[in-house]
Amino acid sequence: MIEIEKMGKPAVPIVSGRFEGDAIASSRAFAMPDLRFVLVPRIYRNLAAEECVTQTELAFDDLVRVLTAEDDGIVRPDVIDTTVVERFEGDDRLDAVLRMNEEFINRDWGDSFPLLAATREAVEELLKGTNLPPDHLVCDMPPGFGLATVEKIAVNAARAKGGRVVALGSTALRLLETAADDSGDLHPFTGKTDIFILPGYRFRIVDLMLTNFHLPRSTLLMLTSALAGRDLVLKAYEAAVLERYRFYSFGDAMFVF
Repeated sequence: MIEIEKMGKPAVPIVSGRFEGDAIASSRAFAMPDLRFVLVPRIYRNLAAEECVTQTELAFDDLVRVLTAEDDGIVRPDVIDTTVVERFEGDDRLDAVLRMNEEFINRDWGDSFPLLAATREAVEELLKGTNLPPDHLVCDMPPGFGLATVEKIAVNAARAKGGRVVALGSTALRLLETAADDSGDLHPFTGKTDIFILPGYRFRIVDLMLTNFHLPRSTLLMLTSALAGRDLVLKAYEAAVLERYRFYSFGDAMFVF
């Protein structure tokens, strides 16, 4: 976008809906705070070729509108609201869970693995362990600009079954390991995590992890091997190659323990 702007040619990037915040942050970082863009609902990496074409064609009118308008009408908030709560209801608990999973898949929030929602009672019980408010921002986790609040951490902890702690992604794992002490107790903190995990690391609190298939020779692959063991991870990757699983971000996922 910067090179195109330097050429004096009008251009508008297409941004997947869940990455709107990322696009705003990036535009500010590159001194382009007024960058205009068009939002599309789905992540292109998760779509088949024909679906990519269809989604782009449906965005043509918006592209023309933004290119020819002085104001794209997009509101770019300076403060991100951390109090928003997603609530799913149904005829019974199973129906509510099914609706939640369907919505997560439609929003590209999951890897098609079924998610078990935490009950409000379980979350409230965990929140009693801290004097911080539920919407207290623990830290901002790059590169996805995810916001970890006290309540979100409590929700994830409530999802763990039998006392086991499940990290939903490698970033969440690093955050939890940073926030925990040597005894496995989790403490609130504010700041960034620079923890580096490789085989031989003794995990403080995380027992299991849901993550995607990482690229070869990457630090994230080393982290996965530290949790599951190198031999098991190699076998999992052999099976993934045979089954033509999708690697890297927004591809297929594996449950590591």
